[in-house]
Amino acid sequence: MRTILSMTLFAALLSGFGAVTVDAADLEKKKLQIFILAGQSNMVGHAHYITIPALLTAQEPGVTELAKLAFNEGGIAPGAARGQLETRIKRDKLNEALRTKKITGDDQITAAQEEVKKLQAEYDAGTGYEMAGIVWFQGFNDQFSPAFRDNYKNNMIAFVKDVRKEYQVPHMPFVIGVMGTSITKEEVDKNAVSVGQREAAAAAEFKGTVTSVESYPFYAVDAFEIFKKGWAQHLLEFSLVGSERPYHYMGSGKFFVRLGDALATAMVDLMKKTK
Repeated sequence: MRTILSMTLFAALLSGFGAVTVDAADLEKKKLQIFILAGQSNMVGHAHYITIPALLTAQEPGVTELAKLAFNEGGIAPGAARGQLETRIKRDKLNEALRTKKITGDDQITAAQEEVKKLQAEYDAGTGYEMAGIVWFQGFNDQFSPAFRDNYKNNMIAFVKDVRKEYQVPHMPFVIGVMGTSITKEEVDKNAVSVGQREAAAAAEFKGTVTSVESYPFYAVDAFEIFKKGWAQHLLEFSLVGSERPYHYMGSGKFFVRLGDALATAMVDLMKKTK
């Protein structure tokens, strides 16, 4: 399991912190909220699972509470976020097996279909669903193309409009993760892509419905320092906090969990404004 999530945790964080939860009595009246998590490789979340326990000893503000989502209290057993992820994976694998006819025999097919129903029991087809928001996080490769880099702001504004038009949600909440591979604020401020992302989010026409979230404050500097002195020569030390190159935010589970929290919090704030 090489990939963790910015953003598998994004969904868990939305519900885990009570951001969009509702009372059980109201659950049947609520449509299933669907969030689009899009971008490039860093939206996938390039972090090896072995780096996630760094949350348990990290000193950064708020990390203790985030660690509780990844681990049960008193041990390193996977917690709520892992449980939600495993449920989704199991459901998707069963659905794929049914679609590709890898499950055969009437009894076996029926059993698999019933299991899928159990795994998605919270969805009421009669009530339906709604496109609740989109989170966008990418940009590293765009900085090397003058056409992409210099037109990022305008392209991003057009993209937001296109997505909203496609799903017929004129004010769909839109969170833009600002590329932070430059690590420091001073360097990020010089990056045309990062600046374009900020400026697109700040466009007057998007007031209250689009926002940007900085990623550089969460950069895994500890992993970067080990990387600089030679990750191969310090492999054991590095593997506890990082698993990738700097452009993948060091493959730090701590980074992606913290960023996932920030993105989820920003989404919740937008949803409150656009109700």
